[in-house]
Amino acid sequence: MSAGSKWSTIASMLTLLVFLGVTPSQAKLKVPFTLKVSYSGAYDDNILRYSDRDLDRFENDSEVYPSEVTTTDDWANSFTFRLYKDVKLGKYFRFRPYYNFKISLYSINEQKNYSSHFFLARFTYRYRYYLYLQYSVLDDYYLRLYRDRDSGVYHSCEFDQYKPTVKLRWHFSPFNLEASYSRELLYYNPHFTEYDNEGDVWGIEASYELPIKLQLSAGYFLTVADNVGFDQTGAFIPVDPSEDAEYGDSSYEEDEFIFNVRYPLPVKKSMQWVLFMNLSQRFRYYQTDLSVLDDPFHAGREDHRTIIDTGVSFSPSSDLDIELQFTIDQRRTDSPAETVSSIKDYDRRTVELIVTYQVF
Repeated sequence: MSAGSKWSTIASMLTLLVFLGVTPSQAKLKVPFTLKVSYSGAYDDNILRYSDRDLDRFENDSEVYPSEVTTTDDWANSFTFRLYKDVKLGKYFRFRPYYNFKISLYSINEQKNYSSHFFLARFTYRYRYYLYLQYSVLDDYYLRLYRDRDSGVYHSCEFDQYKPTVKLRWHFSPFNLEASYSRELLYYNPHFTEYDNEGDVWGIEASYELPIKLQLSAGYFLTVADNVGFDQTGAFIPVDPSEDAEYGDSSYEEDEFIFNVRYPLPVKKSMQWVLFMNLSQRFRYYQTDLSVLDDPFHAGREDHRTIIDTGVSFSPSSDLDIELQFTIDQRRTDSPAETVSSIKDYDRRTVELIVTYQVF
């Protein structure tokens, strides 16, 4: 079976499952766990995070090597399945095992199709103290076409991400306080193992709910990442600083500041409406000791990335949630190498509709 027919078959099966799950005529099944299914449709205007320069080259057919994608924008259909169960452990303790599977299928550019898994074990004491043990996997996430420096041949660049996390949460109404630690592992396909990266992420987050039900939260996350594949040896073709690449020492430290607002509108409870806004500001500092000549893409480079999510959600019934979300994603780069900003800066906007139904 070809890759295209495989993804088409998966899409058909998932569409059927979601349709069956949300059919109103179905009676609720008495099962000992909860299953939620979601469908989301999203328009992304810059699926490869191309800079203005690279977008112009794509539109004018003047790329150094033709991209594998047909368009730089696309529509993605995503299907998500959430399965969990609440278990009593004595009088005060509760345990929730949780599994989430998501698959995203792009309408035009199948190279961007990917899937992810999320596993969670949540323990709570009196619903005041929480312990989260999490593990997430992202499979075959496509970046773009890069040149293999060992052969000079262009290949698809993809990576797998593995992220175990432990998180502690303290709830004392109207306050919440969380502390977390993650190990983030990025491993690339065989042509680009020099990009392999392993990092540690520490975070703290606090939230407060005002009497008017307005919920505010803020947090800080520190990432220290090591480009573990950098010291691979062997003859290679020098990097062209006018062509996008990640060769060099891409070890970095990153400060991320987040701020979130959530406000349930004071309307009748039969149709609950919630407005939300999430802001992330990331400041990344590359740590290479190499000179600009030896490592033009990382020496002295600093990235500033801004992500803003805003939207509205509403619940027509206790089983159905609908959300409309708009996202702005922007990166700006400061580097002593003049060409880096024109290659690495990008703007990306997405609009997404998410429908979630609790099957049982």
